[in-house]
Parts: sequence; structure tokens; C-alpha cells
Amino acid sequence: MVKDERITLKRWGKREYLNGFKMRELERGLDELYGGVVKVPRIGHGSRQTLETLIDEEVLAPSCV
Repeated sequence: MVKDERITLKRWGKREYLNGFKMRELERGLDELYGGVVKVPRIGHGSRQTLETLIDEEVLAPSCV
């Protein structure tokens, strides 16, 4: 279902609401994406890791700024 909604006082936008089937389909797609393996060295381990682990490690890594 698509609804028109106000974004700001002068702008309108569209928002799509997902039914149960579409939501489960989106969740499965995200699970597959985050479960995929990337070739980025894992801290203290081999040369491959899941995307989810990479994101977690980036959050925990000390900032270089």
C-alpha cells in the first residue's frame, strides 16, 4: 500500500507499507545479503568473513580520526 505523506511543511512524499508477505520477503533478502561472505581480513582470523561480522568489527574498531 502506498500513501502520500508530508515530509516537510511544503513537501509531500510517498511511503510504501509492506504487508506480511512482502515484509518476510524483504527480511529473507537482507538475511542473505548480511550472511554473504566478503574477502576482507577478519581481526585475528582468516581472510574471509560474513558481511554482518565485518559491520560489527568496524563498529568496535578504534577510530582513526
